[in-house]
Amino acid sequence: MELLFNAYKQESLERKPEGEKFKLLISRPREYLVQNAPVPQSEKIEETVKDSPRKMSLIVSPNISSEEIREELEKVHPLKAMQFLTQRGTNDSLGLVFVEFSVDEKDSLEKQVPQLQTYLKQVSHISFVQNAFFSCIIPNQTDIQTCSVEYDTLKPLVRNEFVQSHSKSKVIQLLNCVTLQELNDDTSYKFIQQDIKQEASKFGNVVSIKIPRPEHGGDFFVETRRGLGKVFIEFEDYDVALKAILGLAGRSYNDRTVLGSFYDYEDYKHGLL
Repeated sequence: MELLFNAYKQESLERKPEGEKFKLLISRPREYLVQNAPVPQSEKIEETVKDSPRKMSLIVSPNISSEEIREELEKVHPLKAMQFLTQRGTNDSLGLVFVEFSVDEKDSLEKQVPQLQTYLKQVSHISFVQNAFFSCIIPNQTDIQTCSVEYDTLKPLVRNEFVQSHSKSKVIQLLNCVTLQELNDDTSYKFIQQDIKQEASKFGNVVSIKIPRPEHGGDFFVETRRGLGKVFIEFEDYDVALKAILGLAGRSYNDRTVLGSFYDYEDYKHGLL
């Protein structure tokens, strides 16, 4: 999603032309994982489209009604759900529609996605549609979790046993390993660094390891970084990283169950933790 906005908040200042506005790009993090939980069938078209690999986003002309949009989409393929977004208070169209087409629930996701890509291409050719894309996935790239989060599935989930089509990376992230208190203490921090690196080295050569710490503001620590509490480890290649995830996820560290997943290498290299 792209947003253009003017940085001048004071009304007395002259508004700048659109070309001088800042551009803000909003996207999901590369390590985003979408859930492919089974959804009960319904004869009526649902008015809310839940996040799933089948969810689509349509940018449409704001002067088109929901009835007109639904009529044209039904010509492509029967709908399972359609969510027409409007401005709160006025109910004016926001020009954004979420859509999910009906699919055979017996088909595998590998078969469903190519079918949906065909529908998406047809939708993009509708006159009032300015853009059409999958809301939650990039086909063959986005990690997809193939079961619901429940008590019985929690243990295999932390071991990534229900994740398909993950992006290859030689960097992993471990969650639930360290606390803010441990990060604040220099002695504890150095020990954790050495301990985790030693444990990770059992799976292969560790190129580097990063454990974000809170910013030090005088006599107190300021918790501002989003990577706090995570441990990032770079291995020499993808196979070693995969082996490390399978070996470390689900294990106990300081009485806490460790969670593990891949982390985008480019983000890691540029310090986006």
